[in-house]
Amino acid sequence: MGDSLPRVDVNEAEPWPEWKVPPTPSRDQVVPSAFASTEAQDRENLRAAIAQASVVLPLIGPGLSYAVSLPGTAPRREAAKAFNGQLSWILLMLAAWPLLLVAYTLYDPWFDFESFIAIPLVQGGLFLGWLIQAITGMVSARKGKDWTSPLSRILQVRVLPDDDERA
Repeated sequence: MGDSLPRVDVNEAEPWPEWKVPPTPSRDQVVPSAFASTEAQDRENLRAAIAQASVVLPLIGPGLSYAVSLPGTAPRREAAKAFNGQLSWILLMLAAWPLLLVAYTLYDPWFDFESFIAIPLVQGGLFLGWLIQAITGMVSARKGKDWTSPLSRILQVRVLPDDDERA
């Protein structure tokens, strides 16, 4: 069999290039980190999640978060979405009371015990929906996802603009 590969003398081969170590930066020199953008984004997502979590004080917490956040940041956008979502839920809960009273009065003019129990059950269901929406908004903001409450999308309540193009 013939030699198809050329023969190279090991003694004549070029040496491996030396690895060059980058110079150590001085204290005044800013060194970009591979994780700098993700760390900054993580902090921004955390602030956005806190803005969403401020719904424990309905309307006051998101309003304060919106007021202290810088325009164009995720915390300000999430605070606006939280405020608008809270306002949507509050309006729905307030509208449910007279609607339930009228419905149960028409159904049962004597307004007996079953009617008395049904109204708090409906309000409890609305509260549970509010709680699920608040937790979902907070978790989505923490992950950096853009999520708007379905109730806010249906009712189109926009007191605070959630993006600065409309502000």
